[in-house]
Amino acid sequence: MLSLLLVACGSSKKKNEETSDSSSFSKDGPASAATATATQPQDEGDLILVSRVGDSFSPSFSDNNQEVIFLSGDRPTHRRVEAYTFNLKEKKERRLTFSSGSVSSAVAWKTNYYFISDTEALKESPSIFREDSGKSTPLNDLFELNDEKDELLRLSNSSDYYRNLRIGKTTLFWSQGHEAAQVMMKKDDGALPISFLPKSPDISATVDRTGGWWAWVQRIQTDKLEIKIRSPSGETQKIAIDQLQNQRVQDLHFEWWNLEGQPILLILKPDMNLNYSLWSYLPNEKCEKNLSLQSGKGPIQALVPSSKGDQFLLVTGMAPNRSISLSKSEVAGQLRQQLVDSPECGVPMIKTPLASILKEPLEKD
Repeated sequence: MLSLLLVACGSSKKKNEETSDSSSFSKDGPASAATATATQPQDEGDLILVSRVGDSFSPSFSDNNQEVIFLSGDRPTHRRVEAYTFNLKEKKERRLTFSSGSVSSAVAWKTNYYFISDTEALKESPSIFREDSGKSTPLNDLFELNDEKDELLRLSNSSDYYRNLRIGKTTLFWSQGHEAAQVMMKKDDGALPISFLPKSPDISATVDRTGGWWAWVQRIQTDKLEIKIRSPSGETQKIAIDQLQNQRVQDLHFEWWNLEGQPILLILKPDMNLNYSLWSYLPNEKCEKNLSLQSGKGPIQALVPSSKGDQFLLVTGMAPNRSISLSKSEVAGQLRQQLVDSPECGVPMIKTPLASILKEPLEKD
């Protein structure tokens, strides 16, 4: 059994405003939290603007769909990538991390925030980041932030590579390792590999938060990726993605959308210029369909549904000027219209009108 190393990084006083990277450390680690910033993006019709400052990306919903956790860099107050949260009810943004390195992944799970940062690795093993060291291993650490207590725990020891933090209905999981990376899940007494997922340097996975469907991607040839799907009963399927020659696995975005009990895998496939096309895959029907989507904010780089399936987070624009918006109903409506009872790879027998789901306010999630 692999165990997580629990190291208390100390509790620091709340910061009253965003600070520069040079003053962002307590004695033992990053400062834990910041108060709400003045950034309050305005609504634009169906869209809530979550972030339009700097370069913002990698959004996810909290368990209760009340917050959006995301990464952002190239801001006036800091250049490095940090973790932020946006309260959907109050429409206020707050900076979560103050690191001297960079944050590469962040989520909210249960009552805590979790993020991956190379802060401690930079301090403890600086030689691995020297250009002349001959080593390019990007070691980093996994942290747990208890926002209410203003406490930060370091859950690892700068001896491995962590990435792709995700949440399921009852699971926090991430990829860990290099040439034989595994997808790990958090347990009360440590971390265990998810046994049915293979070891691979390119492994990336996601899970349907309501129905127990899994999907993961692997590179099987230089110019071909493959998405595999596992049903709650253990049946597996695969989707060949063969237009990604020399592209990175992380450039392929895929998320589960549960549409009134029907699992749908939404896949954003990039071409060589990182222009994305949107596809749906229905594992119960074993079919794939190209979808069209008008966001009003430009080309879509990522699409993330809430656990209820009625709202979507959109990442639009190109780095270093990406922004994040939340669609309250329009994106779900567009996709639903293209999929329900469609003669070509459609979802049959949807009985509940989408409008009745959208009447429920955010705070009741």
